[in-house]
Amino acid sequence: MSYSNQPIHVVAGADDNYAMPLAVLMCSVLKNLNSETILYFYILDGGVSKDSRNRLINVFKNHGSKENHNLEWVKPDLSVVNNLPANGKPPSIYLPLLIPDLLPSNCKKAVFLDCDLILESNIQKLWDHTFDDAAIWAVRDVLIQTLSDPKGVATYKNYGGTADSPYFNSGVILINLDYWRKEKITEKAIDYLLKNGDSMYHCDQEALNAIFIEKWKELDPRWNQQGCVFWPQVLPESEFTESIMSRYHDLVNNPFIIHYLSPSKPWDYKCMHPFVHRFLFYLKESGWFTRKEWTIWWYKLYYKRLKWLFGDLRRTLNMIRFKKNSSHFQQ
Repeated sequence: MSYSNQPIHVVAGADDNYAMPLAVLMCSVLKNLNSETILYFYILDGGVSKDSRNRLINVFKNHGSKENHNLEWVKPDLSVVNNLPANGKPPSIYLPLLIPDLLPSNCKKAVFLDCDLILESNIQKLWDHTFDDAAIWAVRDVLIQTLSDPKGVATYKNYGGTADSPYFNSGVILINLDYWRKEKITEKAIDYLLKNGDSMYHCDQEALNAIFIEKWKELDPRWNQQGCVFWPQVLPESEFTESIMSRYHDLVNNPFIIHYLSPSKPWDYKCMHPFVHRFLFYLKESGWFTRKEWTIWWYKLYYKRLKWLFGDLRRTLNMIRFKKNSSHFQQ
């Protein structure tokens, strides 16, 4: 079945802390999309302030096509997930699990995107993937590569998995909504979370990996370029890592989606991701800030960054000096 002529449904969720990154994501989607393509962009509102909402609406108006691009606000009932274990994170991390019930029943397919990423390609190319009998399309996680990883799915054997079963990253997923509704995936995920809360590392991502064992298709890794690929020494030794390294140049230099997975995000002065500048490009382009706000924000960011970098350099030099003095006294 071809989806080329059908409307594209994109979903992202955020609270007010992630409203600005959501604007950047939205801008990157729109700037890489043809104006003739019909798009429905759904924002799952996990607590966006009035000011942030107005800014997001303006970003969409400024970059979207008035005739073909539609912004839809959805206010989910978070009481469904408020009591789920979340490792100290807000309940909004579970917004993806609610998508099948929040989107119109005639919507059969949707792309879910985390807010800490940007598009560098036309999302139509992702949308055109067909499911057959699969529940989702996703990119394999390059760090947590298998279910048996210590941060994978501890109970994978109970769900039909093996030690070598692949583990996906849920930051970018193409969802077969018919399958999710028919198989009651939301209910199964909540049940998993309640039963396994004490042993989880990645909450909703772990639940989906347990439920979708052998029920997902693997996307080209460029559809979710994960930041750790820039530091290959941290990747586990495996055949999958070898396959990643065999196409390393293409993955690193020609990503379709850049996913800022590190604890320090590109709006943080400590972020060392090589593509911080691409996030800042879309942030400036988005119009989230006025020109004056942008100038102030940018200078504050780089002042903190330079102060941090020079402080780190000073600590390193002091350590070298200390070691030299220590060796001198030992002699």
